[in-house]
Amino acid sequence: MKLTELKPQFLRHEVRIEPGRRVKAGADPLNYTEDDIEEYQGPHDWFIPVETLADAHGMHFLCPLCFAKNGGSRGTHMVSVGFAGRAHEAPFCHDGQGKLVFWNVSGAGFADLTLTPSIQCLGGCNWHGFVTNGEVT
Repeated sequence: MKLTELKPQFLRHEVRIEPGRRVKAGADPLNYTEDDIEEYQGPHDWFIPVETLADAHGMHFLCPLCFAKNGGSRGTHMVSVGFAGRAHEAPFCHDGQGKLVFWNVSGAGFADLTLTPSIQCLGGCNWHGFVTNGEVT
């Protein structure tokens, strides 16, 4: 399957300090009231779409296994990949122990993109495959 069929998007990662809301420590995260919410100022991850591989820290694309199973994008989750040497601490993907994972990338764009090593989604559909020269297997 061609990567371009899976609605790929190159992304740049930024961390911005801005206001947010969260459940207070000690409150039940599954059963809380408005009194359990607090406002705070802190870091938030932003993933900004960019046009070129040269500007990207990583990318996402529709899961090829779920795309085929669902007959398209509806109900299909995204696969996120951070690029080695570019993403640094960007939380694109984690391994089974919670450690950030990065991929080597080559090519000029989606049509000839190669990622190494293979990609494996842990949990959910458990897709395991390759992106080689713009093809997803």
